[in-house]
Amino acid sequence: MDGVEKISPEMSTKHRRTLSLVKYAGSHVAERSVNLVKKGRRAIGIKVFLYLSNIVLLVAIFVGLYARWQQNSENFILWLSILGIIVFLLSGALMLYTSYNEFGMHLSRLWMGAFLGLLAFTQKPNMYGEITQMMDSLFITSICLKAFDSLIRRVLGYANNVVLLSKFESIELFGLMCSSTLFHSQYLSIALLSLAFIASIIGIRLKSFSCLVQLVAFLITARLEIFPRLFQIHPNVPALAAFASRFCFSAAFDLYFGAQSQLERWKKLLRTPSIIRKLSLIFLFIIQIAYLTIHSLLIKNHKEWFIVVPLFGVFSAIWCVFHLAFIACCWTISNRITLCNQSYYEDKESYSNVLASRGVRHLALTASRLVKAAVFLTFLITIISWRTKTALSLSLACFLLPLELAICSLVGSFGSKLGGTCIGYALVAPAVNVRPDLSPTLLPSSHVADVSGRATTILNVIQQFFVSHLIDNAGCDYTSSGVTLSDVKTKLCSLFSKRTSDGPRYDTYIVYYSGHTHQNGDWALADNDILKFDFILQWWKEQGDSGSRLLIIVDADKAYNWSKVVRRADEFVALQTWQWRKGADLENSAIGCFTHDWVTFNSETDNDIDWLQRPYRCIYSVSSDWPDFQLQTPSGQDVLDHWGACVPKMSRPLLKFVSTPNSNCFAIFTPCECVIKCLRKLRMAWVPPRHIDTSHGFKLFRT
Repeated sequence: MDGVEKISPEMSTKHRRTLSLVKYAGSHVAERSVNLVKKGRRAIGIKVFLYLSNIVLLVAIFVGLYARWQQNSENFILWLSILGIIVFLLSGALMLYTSYNEFGMHLSRLWMGAFLGLLAFTQKPNMYGEITQMMDSLFITSICLKAFDSLIRRVLGYANNVVLLSKFESIELFGLMCSSTLFHSQYLSIALLSLAFIASIIGIRLKSFSCLVQLVAFLITARLEIFPRLFQIHPNVPALAAFASRFCFSAAFDLYFGAQSQLERWKKLLRTPSIIRKLSLIFLFIIQIAYLTIHSLLIKNHKEWFIVVPLFGVFSAIWCVFHLAFIACCWTISNRITLCNQSYYEDKESYSNVLASRGVRHLALTASRLVKAAVFLTFLITIISWRTKTALSLSLACFLLPLELAICSLVGSFGSKLGGTCIGYALVAPAVNVRPDLSPTLLPSSHVADVSGRATTILNVIQQFFVSHLIDNAGCDYTSSGVTLSDVKTKLCSLFSKRTSDGPRYDTYIVYYSGHTHQNGDWALADNDILKFDFILQWWKEQGDSGSRLLIIVDADKAYNWSKVVRRADEFVALQTWQWRKGADLENSAIGCFTHDWVTFNSETDNDIDWLQRPYRCIYSVSSDWPDFQLQTPSGQDVLDHWGACVPKMSRPLLKFVSTPNSNCFAIFTPCECVIKCLRKLRMAWVPPRHIDTSHGFKLFRT
């Protein structure tokens, strides 16, 4: 048969011996590496696996070049192999004997990517034989070693930090793109296909599971459809898989083993200057326009154009509306992130708390359905124009989808992982003794300075607490002469009526009080006024069914008597206070100490507070409905109001359709949700946890 590689018996025996030698050496080196890991020399063993996979891949490349030269006798391949050997020797010398080791590594990676592209995209269908089998075996061995190296690094904790795309990977990808485009006429489609692959890898490293699914579909489509039918080439699958494995394994394993959360991985991108983020959105918009334009030009070639073209026109119009709103919402979120970056200080506060305090969660929930609809429409347009696809159109679709999926995953993470908004008000009153007939006693002159200094300290501590947890401060008041009931009512009603800058109410309202209380826990105010819990609850209910929660923090010695009435409340209410331990010295007031310890516990991760040595214990009490609380989600009208400010009015009917709550879709799960709610309430009533996370960076706790 013409063009088939013919090998003599002597040459076949020689090749078998070479292959056996390679297998023998590889198995012994792998066994030695495992022994090093078992003996505790983990770093050495891991480096051996890393270098071994690269060495095996390098041997496979030169074996493949030798097979190409032996079959076709191409002098170009011979000179290219000689040049490659010189380059790799030069890069090895630079890495070992000079200070230009990074340049040497870059040079070797560039040529490795170029050779892989040459072998992967220029192989002829009739090229087979024992040398080719040896090359494929070496490629598969390199893939297995790379998979084991990526896994063992993450299991042993040697790859904790996730890098979206390293310099070495970029250079290796550039080498593959250069070699593949030089030897193929559809160089633009191959370049877009390479960028689509790397976009999927970056999406996976940003902890987007949908990008992993998209990558699997992309690889299957490339193998079965893009390469054989659109590019008219039969790639060397083991060589292409060896190149892909250098990116895929690390990205896939980081989804599970990576210590960084999704927001931490996005943080570097979110912290970039505003102009770069906006230029990226403009670039994405250009890609979307190019995607729709190319598919619009190709759809007219469909055999059943009289049916498909009108259908495509309708969905294209809807696609345009949703993608304009998609870009507008992303632009709005980017502007809000710019405000967050301006108020963020490294190592002083959590970036997620900064985002939550600025209302990013509400914006993300508002845009969530729109972004998902836009991604679905992109997928739908690709399906409709599948019969008229070309290499360029399909490559562009594969490049656009992971970008939109990554943004969709980020918006979903903003909505599910960020805490809600919070506002607080603090009232510090003088801690005076009150007689049973409700008449206050005068403070001795020796205690006036002590009370004033303690109140000032409490005020500073609670203000610092509001600042560190990014709680909007509605006021921190202290009056040496006391405060009347009418003044407190004015302050609290003003607090309960406040809303965020976006319009909805805050998720959590904090009321802090430090002062004296009566025996039943009621606050002792000036002019013999009394503030009962029922008064606060009534003022809270006057704001209507808001879906927010009220947190009352009281630093007073009898405040724990409010615990029972708080449990019977029919709103989302919680009380955090303290109670004397049995046998404690009641002469020394704990007012002020509790506030300091509570703020320290919630602000410092390495606090060394010994609660058993304190004369008091912290307690909390929550209403029966507290376990059912959920951070506020925007209603359908809120979504329409927000979208109405971002998109043209003519598109509102479509947006209203998307914003309609799909309550009937999940009606089947209603009994299960009721059971879960009952179990949560029973757990809170019978076995209350020691800590309750408020999703604002601080906790309610008992000691």
